[in-house]
Amino acid sequence: MPTPEGLQFIADYEAARSEPFTRAQHRAARAWAVYSIAYGAWISIVPGDTDWPEDSWPALLRRCGEDLLR
Repeated sequence: MPTPEGLQFIADYEAARSEPFTRAQHRAARAWAVYSIAYGAWISIVPGDTDWPEDSWPALLRRCGEDLLR
């Protein structure tokens, strides 16, 4: 699952290639993560239900969606 912690691979990749990502590349990676999480949440929710298991897409979106957009 793409999470803020899971995006650590970007830092690892930057170190391996010896070149940091640009600001735009970082924003694109975070936008992809939010899109993926939001899509997973959208296809898995039942309208009106807000009691999601912690390991579900909707709970992940609630927990870290805004942080990924910063």
